[in-house]
Amino acid sequence: MANPPPLNQAQRRAIGHGVSGMRSLLRELKTEGFKSHSIAELDEALYRFGRETNAEPPRAAKNTIAVALAQLLTLAYELRPSTLEEYGPLADEARAYLDREAGRLIQLTSALADPPST
Repeated sequence: MANPPPLNQAQRRAIGHGVSGMRSLLRELKTEGFKSHSIAELDEALYRFGRETNAEPPRAAKNTIAVALAQLLTLAYELRPSTLEEYGPLADEARAYLDREAGRLIQLTSALADPPST
């Protein structure tokens, strides 16, 4: 296509959001083992559509990093033995292992959230 169709910024953002979301879902389908030759064709058509319309990709939320770090820490805490016991009793050996490894994961995750100053 020689010239992009006349679209305003809001329309290009809406197209960018839709194209990005659809391509993300296609990647998820592939990751889950969904097989179809149509996936590649649809992905290419979405890419071309976005390019031809000068679609603006969605912007990351300003707090994306803070949210991701909070989620990582929350998920790490969910791996502690005290939380996993809610699903059933743990043997002493399992409790000790989970306590040690979850503690390490919490420590590493916390280090991401509070990097040392340079």
